[in-house]
Amino acid sequence: MKTFIYSFFVFLIFNTQIVYSQNYKKQKRNFALVEVSEVKKKNVQLLTDTVGRIVSLKPHIIVSKVSEQVLKKYVLEGENIKKGQIIVELETKNIVRLIERFKEEIKYNKVMQKLILKELEIINKKIVRFIKLNEKKIISDDALDRLKISSINLKKQLAKIDLDLKKLKFQLLASKEDLLETKVISPVDGNIINLNVEIGSILQKGQKLASIILENNNEIEADIRSELASKINIGSNVWIQISKNKIVLGKIRSILGYEKIKTGSRIIRIYLPKTFPNSSNFPGKRLELRVPIGNPNLVLTVNKDSLIAEGKRKYVYIFKNGIAIKKYILTGISHENDIEILSGIKKGDLIIVKGNENLRPNQPVKINYQKKSFKRKNN
Repeated sequence: MKTFIYSFFVFLIFNTQIVYSQNYKKQKRNFALVEVSEVKKKNVQLLTDTVGRIVSLKPHIIVSKVSEQVLKKYVLEGENIKKGQIIVELETKNIVRLIERFKEEIKYNKVMQKLILKELEIINKKIVRFIKLNEKKIISDDALDRLKISSINLKKQLAKIDLDLKKLKFQLLASKEDLLETKVISPVDGNIINLNVEIGSILQKGQKLASIILENNNEIEADIRSELASKINIGSNVWIQISKNKIVLGKIRSILGYEKIKTGSRIIRIYLPKTFPNSSNFPGKRLELRVPIGNPNLVLTVNKDSLIAEGKRKYVYIFKNGIAIKKYILTGISHENDIEILSGIKKGDLIIVKGNENLRPNQPVKINYQKKSFKRKNN
């Protein structure tokens, strides 16, 4: 019996050691190697990433200056055109008829003017004779007055004819100018867009025909959230991504005062630098931008690699006493590889930046000191 009990205890102790050894190895295997970084405050210029597009700064608007039918169309939308080049030609026959009509009316009024002047000359001579006869009491005052009234009426007619002649001359001049405007020509060199003209259509005076975009006379337009736009300084440099390995600096020209209600954003306008390549300088070109927000500030930041998304929320793992502790955070604005932390962690916390992909809350972790991201003295 004693032998059996002794054997049982030996067996129990042996198995306990095996289980303990297995649990120890398993526990040891559960340690995850991680890299950490200390949360610090940095004096940084906060940036926000956005996408802008090149827009024409001052496109020339082409309008019809006469109400006429389109006779010919010489260019197509999207063509590069030269100053003085004909865009469309309009019908002229109606304007030519008006010019002939005004010329004839001017001739008629000039003839009437001469006849009335002759009639007035005769009446004025007659008035002189009537005055002498009236002084001798040969004719009455009423006869002399009637003659004077006739003279006044003729002068009124002359004044009316003189006014009509001036009107007709202005109308004739305007019609001659309209005749010249039946050939719509380009006032500048550029690229023609929004050409909404068809042969046979009737144009109205003042109707927009097309726009002409001047070469290299462009700038960048971008939407920025209103709360950020209010902190932007006019004149600040903007990083413009031309290609994967090329960045140029633009400058903020203005911030539009109104807010887009649907998006809660405002428009900023950015000057293009002289070094901006012509191959990319055309309206509609989209560019990635980094826009500075406010002035450089001392803010709490962490490396973006430490962030883990959980739906709309974000969290990080803090290294504390060999344990990965999950902390939800509220982030602010990005700056290069870092991001601003508004709440959730504090200065001096050790944030896991590598090896955090498959961590579980309260999981044992060890710092990989072979990496340069964290020095042993911080342990």
